[in-house]
Amino acid sequence: MKKILSFSLTVICLTGIQTYGDASKTLDPGGRTAMDFFYVANQRQTEERKKEKGGNIFPLDKKTWMMSFGCNQGSVQWNKEWDQKELEMRKLVKNEIREENGKTVYYMETPVEINQYRTDRFLPHVNHYLLPRGSRSQNPIKVKANSKYELVFLLKGFKENADSHFYVSVQYYDANWKQAPIPTYHRVELTPTRQEQKVTFYTGPKTENIWILFALSGCGSAEIVPVSLMECSTPDGYTMILYPMGLLDNQYHLASGQVNHITFVRRNESRKQPEKPLMKLTLPKEIKLLDVAKWAQPYKDVTDEYPSADGSRTYIFNVMWYEAVKNVEAITDFIGTYSVQIAVTSDLPAGEKLYPVKYQALADNYVPPEKTCFFKIIPAATGLRPKYFISGIYDCRNTLASQEVFEKFADEYSGMGFNGFYNFHCEKYVTDAMKKHKIMRFTNGPLHDGYLGYLPPERRPRYTHFIGVDGKPAIPMAYCPTTVYFRTDFYRNEILSSAKKEIADQDEREFYMNNWEPNYEQSASGCYCRNCKKEFLKFTKLPAAEVEKYWPREIILQYRKQWFEFKSRQHGMYLSTFENDLKEIAKRVGKNSGFIPMISMSLMLDSEFNLTDEQAFAVRFYADKLEWINPWGPYIGQWWATIQKELPGRHLPQLTSARSVVRYLDVVVKDQAKRPKLMGFPLGACDNTLTSPEELAMDTLSIYVAGWQASFPYYFPVGYDARYWKALADCNTVIAKTERFVVEGKRVSEASAAVITPFPPAIYSEVNKPNSPISSLQLDAFQNGKEYLFAVANFWDDGEAFFKLTMKGLPGIQKYSVHELTTDTRYCADNLTGFTGKELSEGVILYIGALRWAFFVLAPENGKMENAISRTEVSRIMEQHIPMIAKANEEAKKRVYNSLPPVEKKTDFSKLSDLCNDSVSFKKKETTQSRVVERINVDSLPGSDSSKSDICLMATGGNSQWEVNISNGIFITSWLFNGKQLSFANQKYGLALDGPWIPASLITRPYEFIKTEKIKGGLAIEFKRILNLNDGRAMDKIVLNKRLEFTADQVKIVSKLSNPYSETLRFAYRYQNVPGLLQNISANVPGTAELAGENSPIIFKRDYKHTFFRMKGVPENPAITRFIPDALKNIRTITKPEVTFYSSDGKTKLRMSVAPVSDFHGFACFDNQRLITFEPIFNLRELPIGQHWTCSITFHAFGNHE
Repeated sequence: MKKILSFSLTVICLTGIQTYGDASKTLDPGGRTAMDFFYVANQRQTEERKKEKGGNIFPLDKKTWMMSFGCNQGSVQWNKEWDQKELEMRKLVKNEIREENGKTVYYMETPVEINQYRTDRFLPHVNHYLLPRGSRSQNPIKVKANSKYELVFLLKGFKENADSHFYVSVQYYDANWKQAPIPTYHRVELTPTRQEQKVTFYTGPKTENIWILFALSGCGSAEIVPVSLMECSTPDGYTMILYPMGLLDNQYHLASGQVNHITFVRRNESRKQPEKPLMKLTLPKEIKLLDVAKWAQPYKDVTDEYPSADGSRTYIFNVMWYEAVKNVEAITDFIGTYSVQIAVTSDLPAGEKLYPVKYQALADNYVPPEKTCFFKIIPAATGLRPKYFISGIYDCRNTLASQEVFEKFADEYSGMGFNGFYNFHCEKYVTDAMKKHKIMRFTNGPLHDGYLGYLPPERRPRYTHFIGVDGKPAIPMAYCPTTVYFRTDFYRNEILSSAKKEIADQDEREFYMNNWEPNYEQSASGCYCRNCKKEFLKFTKLPAAEVEKYWPREIILQYRKQWFEFKSRQHGMYLSTFENDLKEIAKRVGKNSGFIPMISMSLMLDSEFNLTDEQAFAVRFYADKLEWINPWGPYIGQWWATIQKELPGRHLPQLTSARSVVRYLDVVVKDQAKRPKLMGFPLGACDNTLTSPEELAMDTLSIYVAGWQASFPYYFPVGYDARYWKALADCNTVIAKTERFVVEGKRVSEASAAVITPFPPAIYSEVNKPNSPISSLQLDAFQNGKEYLFAVANFWDDGEAFFKLTMKGLPGIQKYSVHELTTDTRYCADNLTGFTGKELSEGVILYIGALRWAFFVLAPENGKMENAISRTEVSRIMEQHIPMIAKANEEAKKRVYNSLPPVEKKTDFSKLSDLCNDSVSFKKKETTQSRVVERINVDSLPGSDSSKSDICLMATGGNSQWEVNISNGIFITSWLFNGKQLSFANQKYGLALDGPWIPASLITRPYEFIKTEKIKGGLAIEFKRILNLNDGRAMDKIVLNKRLEFTADQVKIVSKLSNPYSETLRFAYRYQNVPGLLQNISANVPGTAELAGENSPIIFKRDYKHTFFRMKGVPENPAITRFIPDALKNIRTITKPEVTFYSSDGKTKLRMSVAPVSDFHGFACFDNQRLITFEPIFNLRELPIGQHWTCSITFHAFGNHE
């Protein structure tokens, strides 16, 4: 990401290379200068416009086509009565075929009037077709087997019902008109204006004919204009690509004289599975093949080798093809298994020549076109080794060549300044090579992701099983926590014995490092074995009879706080036992060892949630028990195929999140001696999310400056070239040069940096101050003796900056030199001497390039300074550059204002007055809202006005007292009914919080107050909000009107969505509800819920699993259920859109019902231990321009006598 020291490549400035005065220095303008990052993405977009080959084979003659309407007879119990109803429906439908500007237009309409002949669940399903006339063989469309086709047509229309949709069906047949393969269905969105639509499909190995039909399912209308059906220029088999450089600038830069690791991956767009996949590669004579990586066995190396007259050599490689993915129909950009990995070198010196390298995939008789990439030779990467900071790579098996080659690589790796190395599983010669250079070795260990191991339960003693509520293993691969911290025979003989062999006997590694993401079931499903029960009793000191009464199923309900603290402490003992045992093993042979859990950084941000919330695996319970922790993330990168400008300062969250973790440890580990070291994972490559050398270096140095102790790019190298290695080597050098300040020195706060040239607005914030954006130019200051280090970062990726550095408290007459280490640039006063302390206290102007860290050393200076830039010269250069900087800043500001949500203003409640009618009263109340304890993201953006006080609505009626949050969203935060809490009594959660399920959002921003009014039996209050980017991009400009009607012990909430001037909105609406009667809050024991089942009532009790209650007759919609995958394991059928919640003593109940029933899909019940929600979800539907849609939810409270 960043070439931090002297650049070997020519540094290009937007105005050209600048030489400043007698100093003859080049100021580094920064930015992504190492490569044209989007070159291939641009080429790909150009090629996509030319992808059709051959002519149009779509039969455009209107005589070929016909319109047809019919019912799906399988969707109901069909009988003669339905025959008659279908005839009546056919009388109502409309269709026509007309000519328009030389094109044939097909129009079909299925009016809502047909619903009078259907059930209230819109059954039977109806379809209006445009399809070929006659039998399938009368009007065939002849196609080629194993080919890709694209159907293009114009379409417009609308849907009358939520279950309506438009689709294209393609049916495939062989020469004898037998299906080959099964049909494919392609949903296409209806829009109010005519839009071009494209459907892509693939024929099978036996396909010779296809049959296409267009269909409008349900009520609505559609207008279709067929355009073309053309074969696309898709490879007839799989293809190979140089990864990832073939996705970036299609160049691989080799380090002269060094080992270079090159990766090729495959893309199988044709869906054919080759029997003998091969790849041909021709290397020019200047490039020497050293080896082929052998990380996966069995694997033959080079199948064959052919020399050529020009000195080039052609190689045929076997392509690695995992058995697990052989049958995957992969049409993504690549499959993440590294199919061919080679090591090459060149003894030629660095130069500008590009060497063409040709490669292609081979399989059986399939020979695709050759691809060409370009190799270039650049200087070998070298760097200084840090003394304290551990710098390495998280290698995903990309460097594992033969012993001879790897040993050469290890020499070079050490020479680049690295002192750490991670690989999943290393051969002995690999770890020996790293040990030779005193490089710390990290590998995969025997425990991972909480209590998971690698042995199934049938191969382990019963006492190691992770037991669920039914007494059986709840998670097959999980161990009971006591397996480890009881130091059982299994643990000692299976886990520790292998650790002893690897760490002590064979000296293969220092540290185990494993992914550590315990899943939900590990905290909710046990372990409930006898040992854990005894441990829980010992920890809580509860009466045994009391625990026995609720164990295991209800223990989490009755003693939630104790259970989660017990789970956290148990997890801490599990980790610390393993850590201490590893250290004891290593100590016997004079080594240091341990275990490093790789956890999500979100768990260690200094948010109130992480510092206080009850969690089963809270970090604060083990942070002081481990030597190292790896909080990974945030992975800030760019999907290679997306050509877009990110918001200025996009990489600032890497620094702010790293700072946040340090602050978290400041709170939870007061004793510095027990404080764990922190290892960061800046993004290397993760699937198709890639980064540039400059960004990689930027993130690496952010981790270092923030006060962490190690950085390993994840994953790396995965085929990245020498430009990336050099960026990291340069990072190592600057770290080595500045550790005397950052590690041995102390942080100081007397310095400040203020940008004085145009600069983008602040966007990102510190984690603990989410509504206070900070500048994208950041300064961290350190002192060692009389010298200072100012680490300055410019996170603006498109613009350089001039800034004023101010340092207070220095002796006024003492002179100081200012030396920027990465560019070796010196700054001086106009008399070519250092700056005085007085001048520094008033501020001196310095320079930093785009997307760069700069390290300024301030040291006492006496006498003249050679080759320095004077103060006047800096000012002159700044004036020259301001127009260019201003232009870039204007572009950045436009991007910010077009992308960021607006800052919300608080609602004006001056016209809201107290009101009474019948038994209901309204009263406005000012309240101090406590900040909600919740997880936050490191890159959260400010979106609302921050204030300590808000206005809430207090309402009374019957036996009910309501508190309604009307300042941040409109929902019921508290409902006391005869003293019983029916809501969640929380400013974040409650009843009837609006928010679309698709696109996912919750409307928690201020509304406009409209009015209050008297209604029969009570009062009503209305609000309006014009949704914006704070509510989700898809909801922008949609108008939401919300009305709450209060009568005695009842509230009806009506939400109306209007689309006055936006694009057609496709959405599925919902209300988020957190019913108090089901919560485990205060002294409340969770009650039950009752729903109408098919044959009998469904009684729901909390089991800490997600459940989905779908209305009978409503078909599953993957677009809705994909957000609740866990609930798909537990689907219940209901017959009414209502649910009744009961208190545990049966004395209180709350009935919730929703409307309209015709749009209702079901209730999603999410139970995440901390709270449980019951959310009515409506069917996916569209809201065209000029239309509106209304739904409602009603709550009615009852006592035990009602």
